[in-house]
Amino acid sequence: MIDIHAHILPLVDDGAKSAIESLSLCETALKNSIEAIVATPHFNKYEEIKKKSQLRDERISELQTYLDTNKCPISIYPGFEVYCGEEIAQVTDFSDFTINKSRYMLCEFDFFEPDALVFMQIIDHIVKCGVVPIIAHPERYKAFLEDYESLNYIRRWGALYQLNAGSFTGAYGRGERRLAITMLQCGFCDFIATDAHSIHSRSTNLKEMLIDSQIDFASGELDIMTVHNPRRILENEEITDIKRGFITYDALD
Repeated sequence: MIDIHAHILPLVDDGAKSAIESLSLCETALKNSIEAIVATPHFNKYEEIKKKSQLRDERISELQTYLDTNKCPISIYPGFEVYCGEEIAQVTDFSDFTINKSRYMLCEFDFFEPDALVFMQIIDHIVKCGVVPIIAHPERYKAFLEDYESLNYIRRWGALYQLNAGSFTGAYGRGERRLAITMLQCGFCDFIATDAHSIHSRSTNLKEMLIDSQIDFASGELDIMTVHNPRRILENEEITDIKRGFITYDALD
């Protein structure tokens, strides 16, 4: 499996606090059948992209060497979890923001913004710049928790959805779990990732969380979301086998 959202790098953001913790997270990932991780430190100061990219790449190189030395065969790839506020409309070149220099960018939004229209305007700008937005943990945003159907309109821009494995276990709350399961069953889950931050909570135990969720995935469905689609991102290939239904709050009733 490939984890496309993890705060695995030491001393970059609110993720791993040391190289030792990074190694421990990677060892846990390995035990959970993860063979590659996209390092996605938080990013919100657009004018500092060159500086932050250089720091991230240095940390990746150092961590990869440390993993190799400790015989932990996990590959680390570059990315960011880009906070997409209204100021991002001033950015037109996203080449340093995307995952592994691909067309795909992991996007985080305001958790408490009540109006999904704000998200749509931002996504429209990103798409017009030639980037495919991957919305990180949409099941955690107030706008979507209060209006499931807004997800139907955002899909028209070609946005993709990455859900946190912990949401399926109820780690973030009952409402988040319900929305995550609804999105899964309506075809609105393109990726499942860990959003790992620490060995103590929100770890890289992806397989463990999926087992604990007690969700019966359709044949081949889990491979698409944790292997095939993530691999296409890393190789900058188009993701074509997307089958969306129509999502409503009553979809599970």
